[in-house]
Amino acid sequence: MRTLRTSFIVVLLGVALSPLGCRWSSEESEPPNSTLSAPLSIEEAEGFARTLETRLKQGDGVFFIRAMDWSSLTDRVLEGLEGTPEAKQFSRADLLRSFSGERGFAQTIALKVRNGGAYSFLRAKKNANDEISLTFRLVEQDGGLDYHDLYVRRMPDGGVGVYEIHLYHFGENFSETLRRALVPERYVGGVTSYGTMMSDAVQILFRERSQDVQRCFSAFEEGRYQDALNIYDQLPPELRVLKPLVIIRLQAAQKHPDEGVYRFVLAEAREQMRDDVCADFLSLDYFFNHKMYENALDCVDRIDAYVGGDIYLNFFRCYALVHLAQCDRAKQLFLETITKDPSLKEDPTFRGLGKILEKSTNSKAIDPFEEYVPET
Repeated sequence: MRTLRTSFIVVLLGVALSPLGCRWSSEESEPPNSTLSAPLSIEEAEGFARTLETRLKQGDGVFFIRAMDWSSLTDRVLEGLEGTPEAKQFSRADLLRSFSGERGFAQTIALKVRNGGAYSFLRAKKNANDEISLTFRLVEQDGGLDYHDLYVRRMPDGGVGVYEIHLYHFGENFSETLRRALVPERYVGGVTSYGTMMSDAVQILFRERSQDVQRCFSAFEEGRYQDALNIYDQLPPELRVLKPLVIIRLQAAQKHPDEGVYRFVLAEAREQMRDDVCADFLSLDYFFNHKMYENALDCVDRIDAYVGGDIYLNFFRCYALVHLAQCDRAKQLFLETITKDPSLKEDPTFRGLGKILEKSTNSKAIDPFEEYVPET
């Protein structure tokens, strides 16, 4: 039987976890021996990223699953916990088994792509510690948007392994999200590398109400969204502000048939997480829902800077400009966007945007496939 904590992880992550190992070379064959000890280069990392994107488009999730180095990630999650009272609540083997379930990170991404979403490579970068990360954009079939940084390095066999993931929407690394699920009594808001200690009073509350917290997550997992909302509302105020609970409540509200419920919960979530880096992702939906299009444009600019730049965000800019009656400006930006990235002509979101612009301007109707020649 799964322990409370490992069960809590599986429900919390939603988009999370999968099996161990990674084996890749640019030719998808065994790498030459000379590369076994050489540091991973940016060029190799980019090759891995493009192969990953292609394989997912082809419906092959196995490549991604085998690229996950969950052993190293587990080490990062458990760092500093050995010998502590919290460590007695779970085992390394339990964690690895939880990570390899059907809701694993790689499996979930592959499923979203098969269902009409897209996982697109944007860029590779190296930080001051010479760590290489690959930025990907996830667009779900229903328009949901997120970004991930996959941290990669050379594996002992010479292949490329993903050993950490930065979740932009959560504003933190995957290992921290997992650690928060394992030892929530240590966390308030992830202020430092591993969060700040809860007050003694909150720790006591969490222990007393841990079964109710689990019931809330289980209700969401089972599709009982109203029950999840009701259980959340019965929790003490000190627990309702914890990040995982704020997020699960928002996700449950998104499934509610009454759109007013979602708008109310979204407004509260923005206040609860106003100082969190992920607040702009919440706010973008809020601004569009409340027809605050100037605010939406500012929010898109902040997200654009946060993720390091993404031309796809011009969709939101165009949509806001249309509703601000700046249709000619929206049309110009739309055409510039599909010229710079012709692949967006095949994107359902941008195709829909072209139809919106076609109906929203008195000038020449926009054909998303027409050739655009920038003005000189």
